[in-house]
Amino acid sequence: MITARTFPEATEEVAAYLLARLSVPVRWQVPNPRPESFVLVQRGGGDVDQWQERADFDVQCWAGTANANPRAAHTLANQVKAALLVAPNAVNPIRRVRVGGLAFLPDAQSQVPRVLMAATVWLAAE
Repeated sequence: MITARTFPEATEEVAAYLLARLSVPVRWQVPNPRPESFVLVQRGGGDVDQWQERADFDVQCWAGTANANPRAAHTLANQVKAALLVAPNAVNPIRRVRVGGLAFLPDAQSQVPRVLMAATVWLAAE
């Protein structure tokens, strides 16, 4: 009999990992009311084979108020990037991480500084 492997919930693992390492909230959707600084983690795709799951994420780093200097958002994004890149060395199912470049894109409605990045995370089966 073949037993199917199961994988941890990728968004839950990444969000919990970041929440434990950052000093700002980490959310799956934009909170209401919105804090001045937070990280948004949203899965945008991926695939699974018998040994690992690849999860593609869009990560948004929000920091500041309308039309504020984007430095705080960039600083937060670099903290997120650094944390993600060392995730495979921590105790969790994350085995490999790739992070794309950072892109400054203020929120269209509020003009709050926001830096976006793409991240790919590979998780081991449980």
